[in-house]
Amino acid sequence: MLHPKRDFSGKRRYSTAELDEFRARSARPRVSPAPRPRPEIDGAVAAAAFAMLAADRGLRDVVLELKIRPDDAADLRRRYVEFGAEMLLGPAELDELRELLVWQGTTSRSLVAAVKKELRRHYEIGLEVGAQKPDEDETHSEEGKKVNGEREKIHTGS
Repeated sequence: MLHPKRDFSGKRRYSTAELDEFRARSARPRVSPAPRPRPEIDGAVAAAAFAMLAADRGLRDVVLELKIRPDDAADLRRRYVEFGAEMLLGPAELDELRELLVWQGTTSRSLVAAVKKELRRHYEIGLEVGAQKPDEDETHSEEGKKVNGEREKIHTGS
C-alpha cells in the first residue's frame, strides 16, 4: 500500500522508493503469444520442391507452383542443401566455370581446388610481373632518366 504525503498545494506526492516497490510487486511477466504450429509439409510437396530445386528453379517458382509459404520453401531449400546437393549452381553456371577454370569436376571440393589453383597461378604471375619492374632508383638516377621510353642523359651545369 502506498502512503502519499500532501504538498503545499494539496497534491499527493509519493515516495520513489514506495513507487519502485509497488511496481515490482504488481508487475506482470510479459507473456508472448505461443507460436502457432506450422503445418507439416507433405512428403509429396517436399519431393516436388526438391525436384524443382534440382532443376535450378527459384524459390519463387517453388512457392507459386506448390502453393506453400515462403518460409517453408526456404526451409526446404536449406534441407535440400543439407541432404547432399553440394552445389546450387545451374548447368549454365557450371559450364562457364568449367570453361574458365579448365575444370571437369562434379563436387564442390574439386571446384574449390580448381579455384585455388587458378588464384595461385594468377598470384605467381603477379609476382613475376612485379619482379620485372625497374627499381625507382634506376629510373631517377643521375646517369639518365626515361623520356618517352628512351634514356636521356641528364646534363649538369658543369
